[in-house]
Amino acid sequence: MLRVHKLGFGYGAQPIFTDISLELAQGHIVCIAGPNGTGKTTLVKCIAGIFKPQAGHVTVDGTDTREIERKQLATLLGYVPQSIPAKFPATVFETVLSGRRPHMGWRPSKHDMQLAAEKLAQLNLEHLAMRDMASLSGGQAQKVMLARALAQETPYLILDEPTSALDVRHQLDILETITQLARARGLGVLLIIHDLNLAARYSDSIVMLHQGHVHCCGTAEQVITEKTMAEVYGVQADIRHSHGHVHMHVLRSLSHAHVHADATPSAQECCNDG
Repeated sequence: MLRVHKLGFGYGAQPIFTDISLELAQGHIVCIAGPNGTGKTTLVKCIAGIFKPQAGHVTVDGTDTREIERKQLATLLGYVPQSIPAKFPATVFETVLSGRRPHMGWRPSKHDMQLAAEKLAQLNLEHLAMRDMASLSGGQAQKVMLARALAQETPYLILDEPTSALDVRHQLDILETITQLARARGLGVLLIIHDLNLAARYSDSIVMLHQGHVHCCGTAEQVITEKTMAEVYGVQADIRHSHGHVHMHVLRSLSHAHVHADATPSAQECCNDG
């Protein structure tokens, strides 16, 4: 179990988020959603150990991540950023192979090389293996970074908008692959996603952030409601069930609307904050 307990972070006197708690079990997919600027990327960077939270803590299988050496932590948590540097001095194969760094010595083993090749094949990237990363499109580079994280073979994977640079078909391909890995390998996946219809289809639970706090969390049916869309996004939405999933269609903006919170499941009701 990956547990986030009352996490807080800010810059100077300006808080980005406070009192964030959530849990991620192996084999489950948890989506983090919410409007732009609510601290989603900063939150996952704190969970991944890139940023140091100002309050609270993160535990992996009962151990506080502050007590885990960075190399060891890289065998437990895989992280894929939203974007990578424009000039990434490596080939696609070298980039994926670098995901094995926490597990290998001075040189990669035959097993490391095979795993890197397997992850390229899994994401249909073999034809790009010898290409320079700098020559790839944004979507291609995003898939390579996912392959790199998969090569780490960690029990938990943290993804910051893994479908943002992909077309509709490739979005589905990536999310189907992630789902299959979660179910087959018991991989715990925490991902940021803006498309709430995709979140509803592929997540076991959704954590909705608003103004630096957990507004609500639970299943798609509990979280993606007309009331939540009005309170969090300021839009009127039509919520329906289609093919076994919640489907949300935005009707109009409610820029000046004020909706009282009385029915949306609260963070205390839906989230176990330990």
